[in-house]
Amino acid sequence: WAPTGPSTGTLGWASGTDHSGSYSVEITGSGTQAAWTQVINTGALSTGEQLQATVWAEGSAATGANDLEVAWFGASGNWLTSNVSSPLPDGTSNWTDLGVDATAPAGAAYGVLYLVSSKDTGSVYFDDAAVSVVTGAFPALAAVPLTSGVGPTLVNAGFEQGANGVPTGWAPTGPSTGTLGWASGTD
Repeated sequence: WAPTGPSTGTLGWASGTDHSGSYSVEITGSGTQAAWTQVINTGALSTGEQLQATVWAEGSAATGANDLEVAWFGASGNWLTSNVSSPLPDGTSNWTDLGVDATAPAGAAYGVLYLVSSKDTGSVYFDDAAVSVVTGAFPALAAVPLTSGVGPTLVNAGFEQGANGVPTGWAPTGPSTGTLGWASGTD
């Protein structure tokens, strides 16, 4: 693994905050962007080759965009394109499994795995990264239950709590031509 990105962030090897084992990597105050990277060694790469990458991530007062990326490069080291996972939710989160499906574009000679943090004023930790070659259809990435306490969570997902006609944790948005309401008896 190698740190990369502008020197506005701090990249470290962390003990005591880990998904498994004893260590993880940490990015703190990433500024524009900072990342841990590793070239993905698949041998000779061909157009259309498919990779599935996963990593566990946890945030501590995290902001910005914290995600997993597979970037594709040509033989001369020129960037071609990248595939990006859903981001880690802002704030303090439990360990969340981030995943991305990636297909090598024409001209790709190799791929690079990026554990990325952009515009983050807090800390994000990454652990247990994995990459596999996929033949045929991509297997489903692990779904994280919304109410499990692991990964993204929604406040008042069942709309049962509220006050003054508004469900707790939810806010109306959009043009004033519609009517938004908290309904009882239609459940």
